Amino acid sequence: MLALVPQGSVASGVLVDGARIQFADLNNDGRADYLDVNPQNGATRAWINYG
Repeated sequence: MLALVPQGSVASGVLVDGARIQFADLNNDGRADYLDVNPQNGATRAWINYG
């Protein structure tokens, strides 16, 4: 079972509900990228994690 461990602040200033935030490796570099997914229409904004 995967244990979730708080990692502190990830992206301040995005100003959306934390329930909208997802993480996925969009560019296959091994780092989780930051996604804001709108639950009403599925629109997604992404921030690439360059390291």
